[in-house]
Amino acid sequence: MAHESELTAKIEILERENEILSEQAESIALLGILSETINTRMDQHSLLTDVLEQIATLTSLTECFCVSRSGTDTVMLASYSRLRINDAAGVKISLPDDVART
Repeated sequence: MAHESELTAKIEILERENEILSEQAESIALLGILSETINTRMDQHSLLTDVLEQIATLTSLTECFCVSRSGTDTVMLASYSRLRINDAAGVKISLPDDVART
């Protein structure tokens, strides 16, 4: 019985290590894909849109946004959404003061 519980404990440790390694592999794959995208895109908007799409896909996000903030103004630079087709680039977003300060 002691041998069996020892093996069970070792299996649990190996499963946790495997999960950590899988997460690290996903991160490395994401960085590689993003690097390739950056190297093949010329204009900022298509680069941002492609990168957002890849981030959303690899992280299972439904939507991704890239914004530029200046004071209380926040402007959408690019977006990716699995739910809609239109890009929201150039849309000005109004944020409450407590959110705009963070």
